[in-house]
Amino acid sequence: MRLRLKKRQWLYIDMLILFACIAIFAFSYLNNVILPEKVKPGIERSLSELTARTVAIERLRYNIFKGIVLNGVSFREGVGGRKRDLLRVDEVYFNCLILPLVRERKIVIPTVNITSPVVHIIKDRFGRWNAIDPPILHESRRGEISPENFAFLIYNVTIKDGSVTIKDEMSPEGLEASLDNLNCNAYITPFANIKIKASCDLSSPELPEKRRVNSYGSYDIKKGVLDIKNRVDGIDLKGLVPLVLPDLAKFAALENGVADIELDAVIEKKGLALKFSLDMKEAAITMDEIRGGGRIKLNGETILSKERPKKDQYKISLGMSKFFISGLSGYGELSDLEGTIEIIPDEARIEELRGSLGGLPVIFTGSSKNFDRPVTELTMESRAELSQLLAFAPDKVRANAERINLAGEGLLRAELYDKVFDGIPPKLSGRLQLLAASFKLPGLKEDIKDISGSFDFDDKSIFTDKIDATYDGHKYTFEGRLDGFGQPNIEASLVSDILGVNCKLVIVDDSNIRVDEAAISYGQTTLQCMGRISDLNDPRLNIYGQLDTSIKDIGKLFPGLQKIIADYRLDGAFGGEIFLDGPWRDPLAGELGLKVQSGWASVKGLALKDLTCNLNMKDKKVDIPKLGANFYGGTLLSSAQLDMNPPNPPYDLKVELEGVEMGGLIKDTPLSHWNTKGTLGGWLNLTGYGKNTQSIKGRAAVAITDGYLWESPLLSGLLDIMLVPGLGRITFKEASGNFRILNRYVITDDLSMQSDEAILRATGSSDFEGNINFDILASFHPDFLGSIGKFGPLAGLLMDETGRLLGQGKITGTLKKPTYKFRWMPLENLIEKGVRSLLKGGILSVVGY
Repeated sequence: MRLRLKKRQWLYIDMLILFACIAIFAFSYLNNVILPEKVKPGIERSLSELTARTVAIERLRYNIFKGIVLNGVSFREGVGGRKRDLLRVDEVYFNCLILPLVRERKIVIPTVNITSPVVHIIKDRFGRWNAIDPPILHESRRGEISPENFAFLIYNVTIKDGSVTIKDEMSPEGLEASLDNLNCNAYITPFANIKIKASCDLSSPELPEKRRVNSYGSYDIKKGVLDIKNRVDGIDLKGLVPLVLPDLAKFAALENGVADIELDAVIEKKGLALKFSLDMKEAAITMDEIRGGGRIKLNGETILSKERPKKDQYKISLGMSKFFISGLSGYGELSDLEGTIEIIPDEARIEELRGSLGGLPVIFTGSSKNFDRPVTELTMESRAELSQLLAFAPDKVRANAERINLAGEGLLRAELYDKVFDGIPPKLSGRLQLLAASFKLPGLKEDIKDISGSFDFDDKSIFTDKIDATYDGHKYTFEGRLDGFGQPNIEASLVSDILGVNCKLVIVDDSNIRVDEAAISYGQTTLQCMGRISDLNDPRLNIYGQLDTSIKDIGKLFPGLQKIIADYRLDGAFGGEIFLDGPWRDPLAGELGLKVQSGWASVKGLALKDLTCNLNMKDKKVDIPKLGANFYGGTLLSSAQLDMNPPNPPYDLKVELEGVEMGGLIKDTPLSHWNTKGTLGGWLNLTGYGKNTQSIKGRAAVAITDGYLWESPLLSGLLDIMLVPGLGRITFKEASGNFRILNRYVITDDLSMQSDEAILRATGSSDFEGNINFDILASFHPDFLGSIGKFGPLAGLLMDETGRLLGQGKITGTLKKPTYKFRWMPLENLIEKGVRSLLKGGILSVVGY
């Protein structure tokens, strides 16, 4: 059926067809002539001026559904044949609002859609980044942008399926990374700012798998600052650290470090500023033999400057939590580290890092500079028990500290200076402050207490200006210096109210000290010596020098001699040469040599003046080849050998006396009540074994001149029983006798006392308990009988023709309480002799007529 239309209807159809043809023609003319030939060059020129890049658009067209469409948009930089893409976009499309365009002749675009943009960020071999300048607006045109002169307004930009590639051509490792599947929305407030929200996938040859990145940002149009914040979780930084921080990677390697990362990129006039933070919950780092692990929080920033493109600029804050470091030879593990390390180009700084080193609380501060040729300055502080602080000391020092029971609290500050590239050991210095410490040396009766002061040390020496301590109720001050740790040299002084020591020592090895010079004063004792001290666990002395001392001081210095001093009641002071090689605790067990003089000394109360003595002792065997002294106005010469080894040490004693005043001698003995005078001489040879008095043997001889002896135990009672008047005034010109000592007895057969008036002879013995038994015979000179007056002839009745008394005295009892008896000859002999005398001399003469 044929369609029949009215004429008016056909007119409408024809007009529609005409308009369609015109529209098609106009659309074709727009896409083929106006847009590509008229508009596209203007857009390219404007964008090139705004961005300072070469901008090219492959195709500009209008799509009825998309609006204005730009295909193959590229931003290139460089000159000549070295041009390369900074940004390339497959497709950009947008629509314009008609009303602003008609009324105000302005292009207002609600949304710009960008499809598959590709951004290439490159750092060339000269250290220049192609993305330093803001990629949206160039500085030279920024002042022209304002609401009055800007003809374009865009309210929204959408990016789909974009990508960004990053490459560092300057780095030897060749940093490469890419952001794929980039989707972004930018919300624009005209002439104010742009807000950006984006996400993408991060990947690089060093990443085992892609990681999703979420970004938020803004662009301040007036200031020209682009700020983008990014976050990515669970990224492994093991391979990225050498690329991002090559200086840090030169001395440390990240073996494991999965981190959550936040990155803030700011692009402004000065260049590109990056701020980042990352959180590695289980990091593992190695540096040579040292290994570390734990939680690390990293915050940092870097600036890619246009003015200084070749200079690395960054600042990193490395926060450590529950971190450990092992492989520190001799120091144990450094654990529980809490603190921050600041890292900038060529320097790492520690403000305060707390942790535990071998169980010891420590605080670290310091820095390391010049990563190519590192210079490290590190300070460590620790306050703890001295036994813990000594964990830092060498094994030798630690062992000696344990031996002397070092205790108390200390504050240690150690400073390390290390130039690794010089190939020399690090320089170590510091200070150990002692806080109420104590210790005990072998041989001392109690601890040295209340030790306070400080020791300073470096890699070559240990020194102190003042250490105070207390021992046995006395306060001591010590100062000294130790130089060298192979064979250390020591200069030290110790001062108190009773003791002073100045010495120069060399520690030869673990158990030997060489004494180059020592001056010791103790009480009345001074010693200038040199020698050696060995076996510090049980010190042995080997010294020789000049000694001035007293017997009392010797007893205090050498406790092993105290018993001998007490047994023999030794006292006095002497000086001279000394050689000692023996243990400190028992010097008699070693070797001792003395060559001394003494102004005064005493043995069992007997005074010796101007004494000279040579003494040698080895293995408790004493040899005194010569001992001489002024002895109560005379001289004493003696020699002795004594073996003091138990159980029954033998001895051999020889003594010679000459010119001894008996009156002074007797006063210093238990017989001081005797009024005895005379000049004594004689000798004594004595041998025996220890305290076994039964073993004592010997011989002796005594010679006395001008002796008044009547108050001695042998003679004091004879005056009462001998019936000879005037006998008590006799002084014996000579008295002598020889003695044998055997079986605890002193025996004599020829004791004789002679004067011009009389002669007394005695035989007998005395035992060691003081019991005496002597027989006395007396003879008188005839002149003596005449000198005693009218009793002389009567006394003559008691004598024979030779003057010998007709009887014998008997002395018994003890030295303290002697008993005297006189046994006369038979009575008939005495009567016969008396009658003869009377007849011969006349009885009258006898009675005084």
